[in-house]
Amino acid sequence: MGCYVVSEDICVLLDDWAQRRGFTAPAENFFRELRQAMKNQLAKIFGAVEFVPAAALSDGLDALAKRHPWPVVSLDKSYFFGRWQLEINRAVDARLNDQPDQPRFGCQSVEKQINVLRRAGLKVVTLVDDVIFTGQALAKLLHQLQRAGIEVETAIAGIAIKDGIRHLNQHGLEVEAVCVFEEVVDEICERDFYPGVPYCGRLVTNQMVETGAPYLLPFGQPQKWASIPLEHCAKFSRFCLEQSLELWREIERRSGRPVLCSDLSRRPLGAPLDGYRFADYLGSLL
Repeated sequence: MGCYVVSEDICVLLDDWAQRRGFTAPAENFFRELRQAMKNQLAKIFGAVEFVPAAALSDGLDALAKRHPWPVVSLDKSYFFGRWQLEINRAVDARLNDQPDQPRFGCQSVEKQINVLRRAGLKVVTLVDDVIFTGQALAKLLHQLQRAGIEVETAIAGIAIKDGIRHLNQHGLEVEAVCVFEEVVDEICERDFYPGVPYCGRLVTNQMVETGAPYLLPFGQPQKWASIPLEHCAKFSRFCLEQSLELWREIERRSGRPVLCSDLSRRPLGAPLDGYRFADYLGSLL
């Protein structure tokens, strides 16, 4: 069956958010304790749990990318920053029905983004992504790029599952990864369990502001999206809410001011749009 894998990213994403919004992110030891509590909680459900450090993924992706002579196009917003980006999100509608992959909020359509690469003269590229799971989304993107006259030399991932690698190999794409897992229960980005963190959850379409559906109740579908057994969904979701409340209160304490819902870069589905204190909103859900 394999283990339950979580890629660490909330410290990186919150550091960047805090700098841009004028807040102070928690210290490293706070994240360490928060993460250990999450690991213990997941271990009660799945037994074997592995957290992959953000620094290992970032350094590993950078090292792999430097081995290739072609322009690097990144699909990742957590670990690798380069000149060329494709801004693509998994998406749902407001009723949590799956939608085709969407551009990130405020970005051009995927087709137009690819045309930017084509007009810039890119003919052969290396793709970088944080996770390759089934490989299906990347295979679809591979064909979109090929139709635009752009060949993909190699796909590089922070974490890759063997089934996803095999799927992409069948489409003629070589894959390199920092961490390869033969089999997993699931692989989840840490941010998806922490409402309010940038890029948390699946993008919700047709919203006035950038909105996400985190992988916990009452926002999203923890059983379908994160393999949390049905009998554990309510308790695990409450734990995630408690951890998130602790996280945002610590940011407020270190910043000396409240974090309002309007300060978030991605509002959790159902949260107020205005200047309501986000910690108060989270507390109301407990």
